[in-house]
Amino acid sequence: MKKFSITALSLLLMLFFVSCSDDDDNNDGGGDNTNNYTPSTGTVLYFESYELDENNNETGEARETEQTIIGNTTLSGKQATILEDYDEETGKRDTVYISEDDDFMYFYMEDFNMGNEENTGDFIPNFDFEPQWIKICSFTQFEWNAFEYTIEGIESMLPIGGQNLEVEMTLKMTMSGKKKANENFIIRDKNETVETLINEITNNVNMEFKLKGGLPLPIPFPAIEQTFVNTYSLAKGFGIVKSMMPSQEADPEDPISQVMPGNISRMVDYKK
Repeated sequence: MKKFSITALSLLLMLFFVSCSDDDDNNDGGGDNTNNYTPSTGTVLYFESYELDENNNETGEARETEQTIIGNTTLSGKQATILEDYDEETGKRDTVYISEDDDFMYFYMEDFNMGNEENTGDFIPNFDFEPQWIKICSFTQFEWNAFEYTIEGIESMLPIGGQNLEVEMTLKMTMSGKKKANENFIIRDKNETVETLINEITNNVNMEFKLKGGLPLPIPFPAIEQTFVNTYSLAKGFGIVKSMMPSQEADPEDPISQVMPGNISRMVDYKK
């Protein structure tokens, strides 16, 4: 299968760092929090993240972000906790929703917004997507299906032979989870050690194309497929304290494939 790392990266980032517009009114009731991993309202978590090079070594300067738990609400049938992410570099604030029950921690995915001109231009336009909760971490299961979605008939423009051809795209996205061994995590600025639950999420993105009107797209443009593995560490009272996406090796047989840098993020401090 051909690989297109930049496009797949855009998909992946939307899956895990999607921001959501306000839904229901805020209320004083919390989520289920039966496992007590979700932080309490008023907690502020401070993170540093680094890009990873092709050998998965940290490179460049740290990117500093903070996450504030601002309240609770009811969203798509679940009691949800509202988190506000603030990026010091860009000054951007995003709202994210999580929920917790006896079995899973969930992230709420509302939209993909994939028509990002910087990365994809008109290659992948926006499309209708049904908002839903994603099973991002499990407390009870060793393996689980986190997410599966197929969208057909997405109209797009694909550059072939110096011209843009009208195509229809089928986009298939699947995510599966696996629980790993627990490990200790040190909160750097507090010099505190907490035990974390490790979850691994495998993401597969597949795109198939045909010329508008139903004809199959000629070689050299077969299906595009990319798989990513993300690791999340959860600590009680803090939620996700560490996340890592390793860099992706380039495919030497694919002239359009690129080495995609990875990313690692760690909580370094908190305020309650």
